Amino acid sequence: FPSHDIWTAYYTSKTTQYGIFKSAYGNGIHVVVEPLSGNHLTSPNGEDWTVRTVSLNGNCTGLYFCNGIFVAFYSFGSSSYVHTSTDGINWTQRLSTTFSPTSVAFGGGIYVATAAGSNRYLTSTDGVTWTERTFPSQNFGFVAFGGSVFVSVGGDGVSYTSTDGINWTSRASYSGYKPLFIVTGKQKSK
Repeated sequence: FPSHDIWTAYYTSKTTQYGIFKSAYGNGIHVVVEPLSGNHLTSPNGEDWTVRTVSLNGNCTGLYFCNGIFVAFYSFGSSSYVHTSTDGINWTQRLSTTFSPTSVAFGGGIYVATAAGSNRYLTSTDGVTWTERTFPSQNFGFVAFGGSVFVSVGGDGVSYTSTDGINWTSRASYSGYKPLFIVTGKQKSK
């Protein structure tokens, strides 16, 4: 979008009763997921949409674009799946696991995918082969990357950092709230 100050609502007959659940943009294409049908809608411009019937199992728990690929997480019963796509249209299942990843970040040559409230997470250097790892806390949270460091906040009241996505250090304790998301960004200079 050229300006973040002006928003225009676009309605399309392509959407269903389920609405829109997850969205990501990359490689010149917008991708959104309907929560119950699992259908994807794609658009090159945010105005003209095409429904894509995809055969990804279960409920979408996360959809992201990082380092040139889309990464989608789907959960069905006691199994969860990692899918990737370079064009947002054709998807390949990469891994089946027993926990439900909900966020992914890329930095320093590695993808890190986490599941809120779990002590398990995934790493990958190419987005194709994923390795399941164990985190030191049961309440590993959402993950972000910025300033050459991964950051995760856990429901146990501790934040964690890692420079390689594998070795984690507890940093700050907090109490009174459970963070749901974390973001990183560059501070604007005055």
